[in-house]
Amino acid sequence: MSRLLKAIAPLSVALMPLPALAAPPAIDTGDTSWMLVSTALVLLMTIRVWVCSMRAWFARKTSSQR
Repeated sequence: MSRLLKAIAPLSVALMPLPALAAPPAIDTGDTSWMLVSTALVLLMTIRVWVCSMRAWFARKTSSQR
């Protein structure tokens, strides 16, 4: 196995700079807007779940104190 790794290592180092030579990707406004919208939706869902769980926690806490 170590002979195989020694044979592949120079090849992987030689191929490493190839992605850096590629042209940078163009910014697509549709992709950017979708990422912003989906991030906002995830944040809204996360906040809603947190509020519901806190409401249930407080209800359980107050009902056990009575």
